[in-house]
Amino acid sequence: LYAAFAGQDVVVAVGKDGMVLRSKDGGQTWTQIKAGTSKSLAGIAMLGGGKGFVVGDGGTILETGDGGATWEQFQAFTARRVTTLAIDPKLPATVYAGTMGDAIYKSPDGGQHWLPHNVGLKEHVSFVNEIIFHPDNTELIYLATTVGAFVSKNGGREWEERMAGMKEVHIVTCITMDHQHPRVLYAGTTGGTYRSEDGG
Repeated sequence: LYAAFAGQDVVVAVGKDGMVLRSKDGGQTWTQIKAGTSKSLAGIAMLGGGKGFVVGDGGTILETGDGGATWEQFQAFTARRVTTLAIDPKLPATVYAGTMGDAIYKSPDGGQHWLPHNVGLKEHVSFVNEIIFHPDNTELIYLATTVGAFVSKNGGREWEERMAGMKEVHIVTCITMDHQHPRVLYAGTTGGTYRSEDGG
């Protein structure tokens, strides 16, 4: 299951075969929600005001505007599985989608239209695990992928590999940032955990 808070006590969880569950009491009890898909769902991102997205197999993307009570399905923009979503915290209509085998897509209009943003990413990027933003400058974005860590300084238009010091590491499973000291990054990899003190 993948879960996210959609309000103070509202939690939404998604999983296999189009399953969407919603709790209004912090996870004590759950109600199953009809989402209109049987595809397996593999990620959820919620923003303030009840807006959020769910992603899944076959390019499935669902959107809610009421904290997960109802869902609308967008037309798939890729035939590949969408593995992760990230909403720009300063520009909430801007959404990034990581995929399995099709790298990164970006929507500037809340998911209505999607464009590939793959310049500088290796052609064999097979799985995007996580997307994170710098807290002050959301044009600065980091990726964790199955072929390493990447950074974009211009909102995803171009990407650079950042693997210096990661010996014999190929798969970066997750990446996080110290928001008090944004140049400090932590990367979880198949070779252990790495720390960067210079922004990667």
